Amino acid sequence: MITNYFSFKNRIAFYYIMSTALLVLVVFVTIHYTVSKSVYKHLDNDINEEVKKLYNYIEVSKDKIVLINQKEWQEEEHTTKEVNPIFVEFLDLEGTVFDKSPNLKNSQLQYGMYVKENQIFNAQLNNKAVRQIKIPLYYKNKKTGFMQVAVSVESASYILNVLDNILLISFPIILAILFITARFFAGKSIKPIENVIQTSNLISKDNLSARITLPQNKDEI
Repeated sequence: MITNYFSFKNRIAFYYIMSTALLVLVVFVTIHYTVSKSVYKHLDNDINEEVKKLYNYIEVSKDKIVLINQKEWQEEEHTTKEVNPIFVEFLDLEGTVFDKSPNLKNSQLQYGMYVKENQIFNAQLNNKAVRQIKIPLYYKNKKTGFMQVAVSVESASYILNVLDNILLISFPIILAILFITARFFAGKSIKPIENVIQTSNLISKDNLSARITLPQNKDEI
């Protein structure tokens, strides 16, 4: 084993740092998971809020879905792709688009025929990740089309990437600091043992007067 080449002090520090590294790793993974869940929960809340709002602005007929309040498309989240955009489409059962938000331009949201309805899922828009939902729309209790709402995850991905970089950089730094600290305190801990060794080395047939000083605490030493 590699630890066979370590001094006793370094072996103590090494075993300590290995157990601590595992604990720190668990903490970092927990932080990443918690932040990730929080970020995506915020995105999902944005989607659900947009769906609730759009319900009040649409009119569903037998063969058409119309946005009554066209001013809705003039809002910033529907006209830009840069600042927290929200993408919206109204489609028939075959996936033909009735209407869509201006920020989609010539693009179209992913139309998953077999995606579960009313369930938020991960999708792609122009090779960029989005969170999306497909809501069925009814006319006289008969399904006539869908409303699709999606939000960009670029800002969320950026936050998570920054967090990951911070965790990856800080992990070895924390371990290095802990190792140095552990090595220092390990040296302090084995000081009585070193005193015992030094005194016992002085005892010989020519020197029987040397005595090993007992520690104040009645411990293993």
